[in-house]
Amino acid sequence: MMSRRSNNTPNLKARAFTLIELLVVIAIIAILASILFPVFAQAKAAAKETVALSNFKQLNLALPMYSSDYDDQVVLVYAYGGYQTLPGTWVGLVQPYIKNYDIFWDPTRAKPVPEANGLWNNPAYSSYGYSQTWIVPTGINLTGYAYSYTGTGCSEPWDAGVGPRNLSSIDGISERMAVAPTTFGIYGWMNFRGVQASWPYYGSHSLQTGWDWDGLVYETNYTHAANKIPIGYADGHAGKVGLGVFVDHNTFKTVGDYCSQMDARNLWPLWGKSWMPN
Repeated sequence: MMSRRSNNTPNLKARAFTLIELLVVIAIIAILASILFPVFAQAKAAAKETVALSNFKQLNLALPMYSSDYDDQVVLVYAYGGYQTLPGTWVGLVQPYIKNYDIFWDPTRAKPVPEANGLWNNPAYSSYGYSQTWIVPTGINLTGYAYSYTGTGCSEPWDAGVGPRNLSSIDGISERMAVAPTTFGIYGWMNFRGVQASWPYYGSHSLQTGWDWDGLVYETNYTHAANKIPIGYADGHAGKVGLGVFVDHNTFKTVGDYCSQMDARNLWPLWGKSWMPN
């Protein structure tokens, strides 16, 4: 006698999805992706900003350590040798305190690959081959932190250098910008003149194709969220600054206009006066 078929026996003829149902599922996935992908992109960008600020913090801890070992002297901007020599610049001099060149590279910008000869060729000046201590996108404040310059006031701020500053002699050390991100072609440059970097041409993007001192720091606001640029201060801490720390050269065109704005907005403590030893 044959047993009756159990009611629990699965139906082998499973119902397939219809074309309409598949299209609905695909549409839902597309909607979810359109919502989530921007969130992921924002999270990734925020993570890079955090890393950038952390890098400046670690770098800033190395600068006072160098000064402590060299009788309070701020690190020399140029060490020895030419463009193809290590240490070459201050980047190489502080490297023993950091032991990581990646800290000098802005994580919001892709790090390029060196040529077969180990040098980095910048398209803005393709005839030159640089060691990475020269074209890192982190620059030291040449006129406001590293050196003092001859001159008697704001109207003549870009004369010959006198010599390196002493760290302990810098007024308002917790307000003075020591390092900031820079851009030069697709890379960066290892120093900037604070007295010129504070007076850029807004919206110029001039450094994408050539060189000038004015846009070195300002141009980097285009790669950072909310136009907030991470910087390092002379006392060793790091923070962010916005477009309010710059004077627009398009609006304030003469040196007198620039000087008046720097005074009125009290921007000298951040950028430093090149003609003052402190």
